[in-house]
Amino acid sequence: MEWKDLEKMTVLKLREEALKYPEIVGVHGKNKEQLMDEIAKALGHTETSSRWPETRARRARSSR
Repeated sequence: MEWKDLEKMTVLKLREEALKYPEIVGVHGKNKEQLMDEIAKALGHTETSSRWPETRARRARSSR
């Protein structure tokens, strides 16, 4: 699963996906970015959302 696939998922779908990984705890208390980071980490991706250009650009737009 690629980062872009995670970005397309809703929070509900991300929670469902996160529940498949026992190492991810507190699934229902996490927001979308946290879930994406945790799932990416569980899948072996070394970079988090802060390193992905699309996420940084989206954060910059939303903070205006």
